[in-house]
Amino acid sequence: MRSLPDGVDGFVDLDVLLSDPADNHLLSQEYDSGDLVHLNESGHIAVAEAVDEVLLELGVY
Repeated sequence: MRSLPDGVDGFVDLDVLLSDPADNHLLSQEYDSGDLVHLNESGHIAVAEAVDEVLLELGVY
């Protein structure tokens, strides 16, 4: 995303965060619950940490 639409202050690119580096069409094994669709605990933690990072950068908290 090169620019943010009006009213959007930030975003988390979950595709980049959670994709398999070898094949970006797949969920990384590090975050896969085993069904190739749903996140495991590590995946949920990674999402939460990424959201926290963006919110901190925006000065939300």
